[in-house]
Formats: sequence, structure tokens, C-alpha cells
Amino acid sequence: MRYNIDYNYYYYIVYSLALLLSLQLASSDSYASPITFVRQEIVDIVNTDGWNHITEEFSSEQFQDIKSITYQSDGNFLYATIFLKSLFEIHPTSNYTAYGMLIDVDYDINTGWNGFDYILTISYNNDQKIWTYQLEERSNDGSARILDQKNNFTKFFDANNSEYVYLLLDLKKINYPEEFLIVFYTDYDYQDNESGSYNAITDFSDMVFIPPPKFQITTLPNNIMLRPGEEDIVQININTSNHIIKPEISFFTENKSDILNSFVRPNKIEIPYSGFAATYLYINILNNASPQLYSLPIYVEVEFPTQTLSKDLKKEITKNTTIYHNLRINILEPFSFEEKFTNFWNVYGGVLSLIGGGFIAGISGILIEKLRKKTTNN
Repeated sequence: MRYNIDYNYYYYIVYSLALLLSLQLASSDSYASPITFVRQEIVDIVNTDGWNHITEEFSSEQFQDIKSITYQSDGNFLYATIFLKSLFEIHPTSNYTAYGMLIDVDYDINTGWNGFDYILTISYNNDQKIWTYQLEERSNDGSARILDQKNNFTKFFDANNSEYVYLLLDLKKINYPEEFLIVFYTDYDYQDNESGSYNAITDFSDMVFIPPPKFQITTLPNNIMLRPGEEDIVQININTSNHIIKPEISFFTENKSDILNSFVRPNKIEIPYSGFAATYLYINILNNASPQLYSLPIYVEVEFPTQTLSKDLKKEITKNTTIYHNLRINILEPFSFEEKFTNFWNVYGGVLSLIGGGFIAGISGILIEKLRKKTTNN
């Protein structure tokens, strides 16, 4: 038996498969990180926050002092600008000068260099008089794998009289992490001509969370209605977009002497890596509270690490930020006597009726029996 083969059909199948494969390859090449956010800025301490690795203490000696840092991401690159207190020098006279960032993608102190898995450095070579850009992957034993290197690198400054440098991190080189931490830094090593001492000073920025963490507070229920003398318990929920650290949370509220008393228990909790935690707000409306619509502010203080300093990075600095949420409380009129009696009867009326009915029935039986006996005797 012979079959008529439609070769056009097979050509169509092969063409479709080739087109699908090319689209998949194109999409894999154009993959971008979900991390996109607009320009952010952090302000750094000046004059006194240079960490001297020789004396292992903060120093106010000469160093490349960071004033502030701006950063943003388009999903493919992280763009950062380090603003300096002093002018940038194209050919510095120090023994060693560098600008860069420490990158932690897993928040594990046992991986990478002191917990930092990648290090981006732009350093000056005094012998060759050139700047070198280098991105390294680090292991915990000190080994380094160079992911990117550019010699005679100049694409990080604009002019000799500028007070800033800018850094560019290719997120593809570090496998597009969904969340990570960055510490920006400047290195400045020099020999003091007067004392003869050698200084190796690093200015670390605060720890930067990528993407910027967001915290949301909600209550269950969203609003409540209470009368003077009544109490209620409200659940407070806190959610965060950050899943790389476990910040400590403290709660506190306001007490109005003429309206209410309130407190949170437990008032200190830790948000797990899941990003969700809950606690409880206890509210008591005072007997002399007047009817009104009241907004009770719930303040939440979030504490998380911002710097980890010293030679082996054992000294940790934390930073607090405060957010708040208003719980709407509708304070009603006190119950009138009639309402109190109605509420009391609705709760206990059935029982009292049963008891009262039984009592009346018992008394009636006794009276009837006495009347019967009296009639018989007569």
C-alpha cells in the first residue's frame, strides 16, 4: 500500500520547532531579575566612622569618608553613586585606595568572606597608575574566583574635581538573586609621615537591603465598637517583603486617661523568614469615656542589623525604624437601664423563668394538697 506524504506538513512542523527553540533561547538571554526599584538614598556618618583595621577602633583620621549613597535597579543592573566628603583623586597618593561593595546573597556568616559571597572592588594600582574593576566570588576559606575584571578602568568617575564615584553591578554575574544585602565601602591605607604609623581605614555604609524591605501592619478586626467599661482583644498582624533576615519587632500604643487603657502582649517578637508574625492588643474602655470615634495608633519599631564591623566582623550595629497603624474604635453610648435589663433578661431570663416556674409549680402543689386535706377533714 502506498501513502501520499505531504512534505509541506513536515516542513511546517520543523519550522515551528525551530522558531520555538529560538524564542526560548532569546528569552533566556534576556532574562532579568524581578528586583526593580526607583532611586533610594542612605546617609552615612561623617568624620568619625572610619574603621581602622590596625587599631580595631573607629577613627577620625584621614580617609575616603562617605557622605551618602544613592542606588536603584532596572532588573539587569544595580546602579549606585557614592558621594564623598572630599574630592575624588584620579591618581591618589595613598598606599591603597579602593571603592566597592560587599554582597551577601544568603545571609549566612559561614559562606563567603565573613558572610559576603561576592565582592566588587575598584582599586588603584600605585605601580601602574591605573584603576582596576574586579568582581569576585568568595569562599569561606579565602579562595576567590574572578567573575569580571577590567584593567585601566575609568568608567566610574566624571572629573578630577568631582566628589563622587559610581558603581555598576551586573546582576547576571551573581545569578539574579531575588533578595540580597550590600555594604558599600571605601578603603584608604596610608603611612602617617609625622608619627610613622600605618593606617588601614575602611568606611562602611549601613547595610542595604535589596530590594528595599516593606512592612505592613493590619489588625483583625479592622475596627471595633465598644461601650464604657467593655474590653476587647485585637490581633495585630505584621508582614514584610524581606525574607533574608529576621528583624526584631517592638509594639507600643498610646493610653488616654479619659478614654481607654491599652497594651500589647507579647510586645516584642521576631519576624521569621516566612515574613509573617502576629501579636495581640488588649483594650479597655474607661467608664467615664464619652461617645466618639477614636483612632488608636499602634506603633511598631523594627530593629535590624545595618553594619557588621571589626577585623572579623563580630561587632554588629543595628538600626531602628518606626511605622504605625491606626485602629478605629467606635465608642458608643453607655447602656440605659432598660437596655441593661433587656440584655440581662436575654441572657438569664430563660433560666430564671425555668427556676421561677418550678418554684411556683411547687408552691401550688403544696397549697392544693393542704386545701384537699382541709376539705376531707371538714
